[in-house]
Amino acid sequence: MDQRMTALKWLGWEQYELPAEAAGQVSEADNLAYAKALMSCAAGDGEISPAEREWIVGYLTTAGDPEAVVDAMADYDGGDEIGDLLGLSPILGLTGRALIYDALRACASDGELSPGELDRIGSTADGLGISRDVVAELEQIVDEEKALRKRRHQIILADMLAGAGG
Repeated sequence: MDQRMTALKWLGWEQYELPAEAAGQVSEADNLAYAKALMSCAAGDGEISPAEREWIVGYLTTAGDPEAVVDAMADYDGGDEIGDLLGLSPILGLTGRALIYDALRACASDGELSPGELDRIGSTADGLGISRDVVAELEQIVDEEKALRKRRHQIILADMLAGAGG
């Protein structure tokens, strides 16, 4: 099995308990549409911050997306219409809730979810037939995960870093 599929299967299970065989259903075109949709949401406030771009590129790399997809996101401006992107891949309809969750995480990676980003995520959810209540629940999960990440850092690394002068 190649590294791409290993990464995709592991991340799919780790994040969503997605059965391993589902990873084989995802094409490079699906990956590109998903990546562009994430960037489009991040551009909802008029710009993609460096932290948002780094999060998305790092996530795609970790997920084992093809190099061409990852490279395309290095300078993609997020300017495509979200409705057009959703029409490019039938997989996006099946993975819509994951897309909304990942978009929330990407947009929050720079420390804030701006009103423009939330509007873009909301319109993406609308295009996918996902209720705003589900979006609110996913946003709450992202906030809770941020708090857990900070707690985990405190328990595992904070003392060590303080002792090392970091």
